[in-house]
Amino acid sequence: MFTELFAEITLHTIIKSVFLLLAFIGFDVPHDIVRNVETVAQTIDSSRQQVETTTQSNTRPPAAKISTKDSVQTAFISSSSNDSGEIASLPPETTTDENPDQGGVAQAVVFQVTDVIDGDTIKVTDGKMVETIRIIGINTPETVAPNRRVECFGKEASKKAKELLLGTYVELQNDTTQDNRDKYSRLLRYVSIDGVDYGLEMIRSGYAYEYTYQLPYVYQKEYKEAQVYARNNSEGLWSVSACNGKK
Repeated sequence: MFTELFAEITLHTIIKSVFLLLAFIGFDVPHDIVRNVETVAQTIDSSRQQVETTTQSNTRPPAAKISTKDSVQTAFISSSSNDSGEIASLPPETTTDENPDQGGVAQAVVFQVTDVIDGDTIKVTDGKMVETIRIIGINTPETVAPNRRVECFGKEASKKAKELLLGTYVELQNDTTQDNRDKYSRLLRYVSIDGVDYGLEMIRSGYAYEYTYQLPYVYQKEYKEAQVYARNNSEGLWSVSACNGKK
């Protein structure tokens, strides 16, 4: 306890106490000397605090790398269940937006992709449970929808998604402007790979369309701009030799 108390005492405090004691016993120290000594003491105290702060920051454990297996965080924690009472969900929606009332995205959580259904739907796991993710803001040509034909550029989009995602570790973020799940009970999330927005890149490269479901989402402006870029540059499905933007 005495060590902790001593650590809180600054050199400036000690110097002031010494001068007060000298004044008390009748020894008059010139004011300019007092001022100079106190200035030096404050400088030394400030330097000591900076060294302590640096030492503390250097002893903190390094941040985990998103792309490594060791960085996978604890996954599907118990939450509100569906009718069966067994559905687990991703961590709570903790918005990082400065004005949560206007919506925002939550802190990213990392999971491994176990399956790619198509370009806009994947399955992820924490090693214990599996959840289906419907990626917010994009729509890729259909390849697996029941009773529907395979749409133009659908196979290419699915192949690209598998190349980018299958078996990798991705960041998932929810959007507070959107529902937590869609009508098929799929979790609605943004997906990033090492900090790169998968949905945005799929649109920009012409493998996906921008897709707004009922309410605008946080990254809608960026996604729409990416689609304009893809269309203007005849990327992917916008190419005349592919689909020319038609499904």
